[in-house]
Amino acid sequence: MTQENVNNLASATATTTASDRKGAATTRRRRIAQMIARAWSDTEFKQRLLQQPNVVFTEYGISLPAGMKLQVVENTADTTYFVLPAKPADVSHLALDRLPGQTMDKLGQNLDDCGHCGGCGDCHHCHHCGGCGGCGDCGDCYDGASES
Repeated sequence: MTQENVNNLASATATTTASDRKGAATTRRRRIAQMIARAWSDTEFKQRLLQQPNVVFTEYGISLPAGMKLQVVENTADTTYFVLPAKPADVSHLALDRLPGQTMDKLGQNLDDCGHCGGCGDCHHCHHCGGCGGCGDCGDCYDGASES
């Protein structure tokens, strides 16, 4: 096998893997939407989802890491829950004041989800920012310095 064939195979594998991740994320979002819709229309299902979320997620083909606890809570007319995600082990590569959710293009459109990463918004694959993603690494649009 030539080096060119090896490179083409590696490229195809990476593309397939990215495509598979995007498809899996889309499927996962669709299944969660189905659970929400069913919980809104079926009170018995809603109670099972609230009381046995791991079982219901498994029934819908959504796997969780071994040992992961899942808690489902319901917003009400007078209470809304805000979930603070766990801090990643390493955030040194992030410009914390320019995280996804704040990246906007010239027209004011949110660019967090180009769809390539499955919706996490952290890959900056869309390159609307010129490829730097506001991380501060290139120094072109944001130097990482704190603004006072």
